[in-house]
Amino acid sequence: MVKLLLLIVLCLNNEHIFYAHPIISLHLFALFNAVLKHSNVPSQFGTGITISSLKDTSLDPSDVNNYRAITISPVVSKII
Repeated sequence: MVKLLLLIVLCLNNEHIFYAHPIISLHLFALFNAVLKHSNVPSQFGTGITISSLKDTSLDPSDVNNYRAITISPVVSKII
């Protein structure tokens, strides 16, 4: 059950949090308190999706040094 809830939380984006029912704040509060109480942040909070982005369209796309890495992290880990 906890793993399922954690998976659901990791799939949320900021609009889900913003437009959610106010009770979501109670669940997030419980999650954050559990993190503090157990001094353990779930390893999934440290994961993200990395996307390579060309720094400038005039640069050579075949050169690896012309890219910057952008990491998309779970929104809940950003709130913590």
